[in-house]
Amino acid sequence: MALLMNIEGIIIGLKSLVCPTCKQIFAAPMVDYLPEMNVMTPMETDLHRVLPDGIVRSSMVAICPNCVYTWWSTSFELSDVDPESLAKAPEVEYSKKFAHAVFTGRKIQAHSIDRAVLALNGYWCARECGAETMRWLTLAAQEFVTALSDEEWYGNRDRFHYLLAETYRLLGDFKNAIKEYGRVQADYAKLPQQLIDQQKTYAMRKWPDPVALDPSFVRIIYFPEEWEKLSANEEDLISVPMNF
Repeated sequence: MALLMNIEGIIIGLKSLVCPTCKQIFAAPMVDYLPEMNVMTPMETDLHRVLPDGIVRSSMVAICPNCVYTWWSTSFELSDVDPESLAKAPEVEYSKKFAHAVFTGRKIQAHSIDRAVLALNGYWCARECGAETMRWLTLAAQEFVTALSDEEWYGNRDRFHYLLAETYRLLGDFKNAIKEYGRVQADYAKLPQQLIDQQKTYAMRKWPDPVALDPSFVRIIYFPEEWEKLSANEEDLISVPMNF
């Protein structure tokens, strides 16, 4: 692997990947090391980890230079060929790589929930590099609605109803956001009821801006065993002020 850059401890390297569609071997940037999360890792209430630069998230997706197949980098087979000797993945504006991935998802008939997640990543990437964001939220909302209308899909519907609610809130579609928050059952979504109520209140107050995820919520959602140990001896540990 050829080292490309180190951004706040996140290592991005140049790796040799094999396209699953046309079998082209090519070189593409890929996140080689991402520090583990902890309760103080910056996150937001749409459940994404805040990254320091758009190139980091964009390096999680690879584009074949031959057939333009685009998907998560980790889904590509690795090759031992020296990446410096290979054709490079096309240089594309960071967030637009996710548009290529959504297009590939439609072409290979990936489920719309996968396309929705890609579209949300496009939104997060666009924010991280200062690009336009609203079209990404619109696309994510459309894909979430399609996915959740599929009665044969048995994923965590409540978690994705919450993400759809957050997407609507960020779009400024507060009516639909409130409706979607109301569909979320905390136990099934594996989310704190206080978080759902907090975000519903933001929507009722017509607040469309991103909201930081309080470390106490990060602990409950991503480190439940640690939370259980703490809550065994303390009560009412969560106190999240609503600042407008």
